[in-house]
Amino acid sequence: MKIKKTQQFLSKAKRLIKKIGVFELLIGFLILLVLILVMVQLRSKEQWVKAEVKISASSWWQAYFTAPPYWLGESIKVGDKEFDPQGKVVAEVLSVRIHELSTLQHQEPTRKDFYLTLNLRVSKDRRTGKLKFKNQPLEIGGPIELHLTNTYASGLVTFVEGVPDERETKGLIIKGVWANTVPWDAEAIPVGGRMMDGMGNVVAEILEKRIELAEKTVETWDGRLVTSRDPLKRDIYLKIKLLTKKQGENFYFHEDQKVKIGETLFIQLPGVDVDWISIMEIYDKDEKRLY
Repeated sequence: MKIKKTQQFLSKAKRLIKKIGVFELLIGFLILLVLILVMVQLRSKEQWVKAEVKISASSWWQAYFTAPPYWLGESIKVGDKEFDPQGKVVAEVLSVRIHELSTLQHQEPTRKDFYLTLNLRVSKDRRTGKLKFKNQPLEIGGPIELHLTNTYASGLVTFVEGVPDERETKGLIIKGVWANTVPWDAEAIPVGGRMMDGMGNVVAEILEKRIELAEKTVETWDGRLVTSRDPLKRDIYLKIKLLTKKQGENFYFHEDQKVKIGETLFIQLPGVDVDWISIMEIYDKDEKRLY
């Protein structure tokens, strides 16, 4: 009995298929397409968000060792865009901040960190609430790939609009010493010299400078230690105004240089790099001592 009913159903289905023409197939296809588009729209919605990206390695644990060469970041300009295959803008560069890095040995190639503020076209998954850029999750610490006007670059997301950012911008004044350096380095540091971030913001300014013969500890013939001065080297005592980010109880200069007593800072000036400033005292912007 069941077999007979199945045969009758198949027979009716075959007769119905024969009656369906091209027009009916086209209508059915269009209805199916509309349903798919509606499902996609219900699942995700496009929007624009601002994000900050550090041009670097694709993995955060490699970033220290693989800062990009200077020419990569300097090829990226404000207004550069990325387009999708349909010609729609999916990313636009709003600002570029440049952080030059110190090299332990002067023979190493010049490298700089670049921080881009971007406007990104993203989709939001209605089910999970996750943002996606080019079908990839847009998350702090996650990798991102950009094909801008003249540059291909990969980087790490450091900030996404809508995600709480606990960092505060704080002005500080520090006193420190660049010890045991050559005289021409000491003379080249100008009082009033400024370090810029690539967007015209002053992030460090030399307020005061004092140069002394470098302190040196020597051992006498009978084993005693005495302090003397080296006529060939200099200790440079500096007072510097810094623009920092505060997160929790800690201050950071240039995103990842700790501002703490005993830590060293790197300050890049137009004519000289101040490589090893050992922090001795820390003040707020009103010169009230903090540490």
